[in-house]
Amino acid sequence: MALYLRRHGKEVLIYALSGGAIMLSPDALETLETHGVFDHIKSKCYCFMDLTFRDNDQKYLDNHEIGNSERFGHGALRVYRQAAIDELKAMVDEAGFGGIY
Repeated sequence: MALYLRRHGKEVLIYALSGGAIMLSPDALETLETHGVFDHIKSKCYCFMDLTFRDNDQKYLDNHEIGNSERFGHGALRVYRQAAIDELKAMVDEAGFGGIY
C-alpha cells in the first residue's frame, strides 16, 4: 500500500508488527504481483494448496482448499511476517520513498 500511495504523491508512515507468520491467499498474491512485490517474497515462502484440520488425537476433521494455481492463478503462501516486512522495506527504500519505522 505504501508503494502505491507514494507513487501517487502521498506521504506515508508505516508501522509494522513483527513476529509470527501470515498466510497469503491467491487474491492477496495477485495484488502483490500487480504491484511487483510477489517476485520479491516468493522465494521466502512456503507454498501450499489446502489446510487439513485434525482434533487433539490427530483424527481427521476436514480439509479446505486455500489455493489452486489452475483455478485461482496462484497457490497459497505462508511467509514469516518479518521476512515480508524486510522485503517490503527494501522495496520502499529502493524506490526512494523513505524508510519504514
